[in-house]
Amino acid sequence: MIVSGGIRPKAHLQTGSTKKTRILYLETMTWEERDSAKDSVFDAASVLVGPIMYVYGGNAYENSNNDDKESAALCFESQFTAYYIPLDKWHRVKPANTQENPGRVYGHTMHYANGSVLLYGGYDSMLKADTFGFETGVCTDLSNQDDCIDSGCYWCSAGDQCVRPDNAFGVDGCVIPVTAVSTGESRNGACDAALDCRTCYEAAGCKWAGNLCTVIDTDDNTTYTVDDCTVPCESRGNCSECTDPIFHDKQCVWCDSTSQCVPLNEMTNIFAYGGCASYSYDSPEGSCPDLVCANQLDYKHCYSTPGCGWCDFVAKTGEGLCVDGNGMGPLPSANVTCPADSTYHFAPPEPTCQCSGHSTCDGGGRCGSCEGNTEGLNCESCIPGYFGNALNNGTCAPCETEFNGVACLMCDNLTGGCTDCVGNVTGAACNECGSGFYGDPLNGTCEVCLCNNQTDTCDSTTGRCVDCPPGVDGGSCDVCDENYMGDPTLPGGHCYFNLQVNTRYEVTLPEGQTRYFYVFPVRDNSELNITFANSGVLSPRYNSSLTIFWRTDKTMELIVADYTEPFYTNVFSQDVYDFNAGWFEVEVSEVGDIPEDTLRFQLFYTQYRPPPNLVKFFVTFFACFFILLAIGLSIWKARLVQLRRRAVRARQVELETMAARPFATAKLNSITDNYSLTCRSTPAGAATKMPHPLSTEPFADGETVIQTVLIQLPTPVDAPVYKIAFGSTLQTSKKRN
Repeated sequence: MIVSGGIRPKAHLQTGSTKKTRILYLETMTWEERDSAKDSVFDAASVLVGPIMYVYGGNAYENSNNDDKESAALCFESQFTAYYIPLDKWHRVKPANTQENPGRVYGHTMHYANGSVLLYGGYDSMLKADTFGFETGVCTDLSNQDDCIDSGCYWCSAGDQCVRPDNAFGVDGCVIPVTAVSTGESRNGACDAALDCRTCYEAAGCKWAGNLCTVIDTDDNTTYTVDDCTVPCESRGNCSECTDPIFHDKQCVWCDSTSQCVPLNEMTNIFAYGGCASYSYDSPEGSCPDLVCANQLDYKHCYSTPGCGWCDFVAKTGEGLCVDGNGMGPLPSANVTCPADSTYHFAPPEPTCQCSGHSTCDGGGRCGSCEGNTEGLNCESCIPGYFGNALNNGTCAPCETEFNGVACLMCDNLTGGCTDCVGNVTGAACNECGSGFYGDPLNGTCEVCLCNNQTDTCDSTTGRCVDCPPGVDGGSCDVCDENYMGDPTLPGGHCYFNLQVNTRYEVTLPEGQTRYFYVFPVRDNSELNITFANSGVLSPRYNSSLTIFWRTDKTMELIVADYTEPFYTNVFSQDVYDFNAGWFEVEVSEVGDIPEDTLRFQLFYTQYRPPPNLVKFFVTFFACFFILLAIGLSIWKARLVQLRRRAVRARQVELETMAARPFATAKLNSITDNYSLTCRSTPAGAATKMPHPLSTEPFADGETVIQTVLIQLPTPVDAPVYKIAFGSTLQTSKKRN
């Protein structure tokens, strides 16, 4: 058995067409996955001819792969394909002859006879009763494999010949038998085929989860039963039960025109041919439509209700009667019938005069003066001070002026309930305290809610505040939640969320609300960066307002005011703001003009030390270096002067000390060339000849020297040996002399 295409679950309560193809081997009851079809369709027609399955048309509302966008947008398919079973291959077929192309159609039937594929009936927004024939051509005349397959014939590899598909099994070796190649797929196939909870549990080894039927894992020991399913749709007898939110499954749809509750993921298949004219889905309580014809009080409501027609009375004031009917006239089963002199309307043109029975029309179909305390273009509403349903000659009665002892100034013109109670009272019967008040309205004690100006809403009985701003808690909105700081009881006080450094916060803010944040610098020798990003930064949305303050214990400075761009970032320096003495306050508000809009944003701050200024560093370094060098040179120069003064002083002391020593006076001749020493007295008046120094040792100052001379000691003249000695003296140099 071959299964291809169809409807299958996709996501939460959604279905879609599929192109998967599977074969069920009946002997082993196992499924095998095969080559997917060319198109995702359901309600296509097929016929099996020999080893080929021909498929035409189908509902392909999800097939968007067609290059022709206009064609891709249509719900119906017109492709003719063939599935070659032994080859596991799909192929487009180009019929050799057609009487007339049946076009896009689904829900038809196909048959095969004498080389022709016959197509009958179908639906293309209208039910069809046509018959078409597709001929495969003279297969035996085709010698090329591609031409053979394109014509819908079967190509036999044995003998390289083209044959009609119904003759393929008669040619030896032409068709390779198909055998099962896989086992154990029956569970998957059965689970995939189940579209509802109960069918899922009827298949062995399946469970219903996330509105999909899936295979139970081998290690899952949970017991699943049909009792886990909600009430099936077909067991819900009316619109309210079918769409009642207490089931919390939203699995059912109520078809208004057939009074039938059907599963949502089967609706496309059940009403594949337009059988449901109107439907209700996920309806709030009381929103299911009233489909009783007799309850429709004007032509427009009657015309929009399936199976109803409007009887326009002869007075031509717009008064009439809605009855069960169709395009032929009122139905005999209708509980009421149209008067003999009325005009029946089931489709346009509509009645020329529609004044709800409270006026007549002029020649142009416009209502004159409305009577019976009514107003409007069609006299369809009661005037202020009156209430009722004015449609179809309805009555408008005066409003009550007092409810529960409370004066009422205005009532609802349809229900009569009070819309303007005197004092701080509200409610249709003036029996509730108004918004922002609490107490006992019947005793006239509605007092103002005490919520520290954080909210205007409190419990109308107890006075406990509700809807306190984020971060604010308490029965009077008087305390801050955990991780929040501040005092909401002060005038203009708020609760601020304490942002942590280097932490990114993602915040959702409902319409019209404001969030407050503290930013406390954690380091005083660094820079602080605050970044704000609206979630619409990639597709900018201007529904946010950003304000930033710098505060200390005594001062407050406005930095950014009502910034509405979707992205903001700024760096704050310790040189401008004393991080040890204050903090930043950040306010973010939702200011969009779209009702029920929500602001999503990111907010974070970081602190870091700024990179060093190399120019400033080197300028400071070299300035300090040269200053220290100059100081060092000055100290060194002063030290040299001091040392020189000490040396001069020491020399003077030495000279004075040596000058005070006793010296022997002797006149000596210097050593002659033959090294003879002659001692003689210097004649009186003759110049003293200075002895020649043997060595001269100058001091480092260049002004003082030590000279060493050879001295002959006193010796008799006739002594065979002279006695000599060395003598040294300290004296100034000639330059100084």
